[in-house]
Amino acid sequence: MTTVDPKPPTRPRRAAAWLVRVAAAAAVAALIVLGTATPALAHDELGSSTPANGAQLATAPDAARLVFSAPLDPLFVQTAVTTPDGSRWEAGPTRVEGSTVVVPLRTDVPVGEYTLAYRVTSQDGHPISGGVTYRVTTNTAPTSAAVPVTPNTPAPPTAQAAPLSPAAEVQNGGAPIWPWLVGAILVVAAAIFVIRRIAK
Repeated sequence: MTTVDPKPPTRPRRAAAWLVRVAAAAAVAALIVLGTATPALAHDELGSSTPANGAQLATAPDAARLVFSAPLDPLFVQTAVTTPDGSRWEAGPTRVEGSTVVVPLRTDVPVGEYTLAYRVTSQDGHPISGGVTYRVTTNTAPTSAAVPVTPNTPAPPTAQAAPLSPAAEVQNGGAPIWPWLVGAILVVAAAIFVIRRIAK
């Protein structure tokens, strides 16, 4: 006669319960990582500019600033400040200070409309381009102040990259988040696989 053990082994059940807790914890960690990663994976964008787009200025600014949503790589930043006749009005090389692009400007300028064109590369490799237009209402330019552009030659933004400032180095020096995301997903997948094997 075969006897049935009234107390079946509890070790598999305990192991399965422990793995369920581990899987749940890993799933929570994965959700946290995903939530943290979302802003990092989004395209960077222009947050503000000085001068503001459409500004009317009685005094010509000595610099323009573009503030983006994340730090930029100076090697992929291009700018140009032009008037409708194609003349260029930068006073020096563009600087990148973390997430801010600084363009030195000439102040001996005529009355008129100025366009600051930019082209940068987002942290995810996506190119971003656009322009900010403002108007100077007071003439401070001597005769022939503008630097002429060669006829029939367009004036696209030119690369004016500067070395990384300490602030940009610190902000760009963080470790990438994708290894943590992959690790969390692998842990969850492994836990689910083991639980299914034990349940059989």
